[in-house]
Amino acid sequence: MEPVNIDLKPYYINQFDANFKKIRFANNSKVGQYGCGVCCAAMIICWKLDISTVNGKQSVLKKVIADATNFNGSLVYTNVACRGRVFQFDTHVVDMAGSILKREPAICHLNGHFVLVTGYDPSKPGFEAYIVLDPISKKNTNLKEPMRKYGSKIIKKIT
Repeated sequence: MEPVNIDLKPYYINQFDANFKKIRFANNSKVGQYGCGVCCAAMIICWKLDISTVNGKQSVLKKVIADATNFNGSLVYTNVACRGRVFQFDTHVVDMAGSILKREPAICHLNGHFVLVTGYDPSKPGFEAYIVLDPISKKNTNLKEPMRKYGSKIIKKIT
């Protein structure tokens, strides 16, 4: 198996970036506090629509919050309608590596945190093989790194 890495770097959204951290959820909490999940969903939509500007990313992030979160600000993965397209998130993903091989990024829900899995490198061991974009830190480049803080249990895998 050859390594696969979907280049989503132009669509990266850091939840602590001044351009995004003050965007509010329905319960008035902010992306900077609790936005890792919506940032991951927004990155996928931005990639699909080739939106890489700050204003464009802000618009998509606000749309994800409006369409796919509940009153408590929790991401519920309902459809997101954006720029004439409807994005559906599948919460029944079993195989992240298989998703990546199909060139579909996957959102990995850890205990209290979400990261976007964008690639797979079979030459690396275990969770180091999964290449990630982490809305909290650009320094985290593989799944094992955020697992050091949030634990190795994967709660949900979403595409």
